[in-house]
Amino acid sequence: MSHWQTGVDVGGTNTDLLSLNRQTGEYKVDKLSTTTSDQSLAVIQGIESGPSPVAELAAVVHGTTKVSAISWNWVVVPDPTTTV
Repeated sequence: MSHWQTGVDVGGTNTDLLSLNRQTGEYKVDKLSTTTSDQSLAVIQGIESGPSPVAELAAVVHGTTKVSAISWNWVVVPDPTTTV
């Protein structure tokens, strides 16, 4: 197993990846367009193009901001009892 670990953030426009070698401090940053039809495609592409073979990664951490953006759109709703 390598000392590489990768963090992934899937957003509405871009999928960002940061790979870090915990032993040497070396890192690689990558940005891909988010594949809206299947978000996993950009994640897999980014991990596969990373500095370590997938099977040898020490860890992969995944996060997303897509749900929070959708939630904010739902939270900010005009009050139907007020007039503009």
